Amino acid sequence: MDQLKNQIIKTDGKLDVLVNNAGIFPDKKDSILDVDSDTFEDVQLVNYFGPYFLMSTFIPVMIENDYGRVVNLAAEMGVQSAMDAPMAGAYKASKLGLNALTRLFAGSTRRKNVKVNSVSPGWVKTDLGGEKAKREPGEAMEGILWLAQLDEDGPNGKFFRDKEELDF
Repeated sequence: MDQLKNQIIKTDGKLDVLVNNAGIFPDKKDSILDVDSDTFEDVQLVNYFGPYFLMSTFIPVMIENDYGRVVNLAAEMGVQSAMDAPMAGAYKASKLGLNALTRLFAGSTRRKNVKVNSVSPGWVKTDLGGEKAKREPGEAMEGILWLAQLDEDGPNGKFFRDKEELDF
């Protein structure tokens, strides 16, 4: 991470926007009881630890520069009320954790011009969402771009879909 941070700082001098978009969803229909430990770990590494490492590396840079916007791509499946159904447990746990990280890192940026929020893009026609998904990528991008360009008095530590706040 330090090498990546140093390269960005050397090239651009700062980082204004970080979008944590990587995600895997290999356990779509599996019960949490059927998810092997390797799959569970892989999902957490990509969906939870990847954003954790990027935020812990770059939010201090944003604070130092007194500007930054972090947008974490979470999911409506990653809220507490969705945990009762045992399907997609590794994915759900990773996205619930990502929403928790959003709140934790947002707390570290209070009184700073750095905003950390989560967004649910919805079910999007991507490699992860598949062809049956209801939304086009452009529709999902509207909420992401909105959060990436928030004013200084914009929300921090919140979860959105289509600019509407959702409960975690």
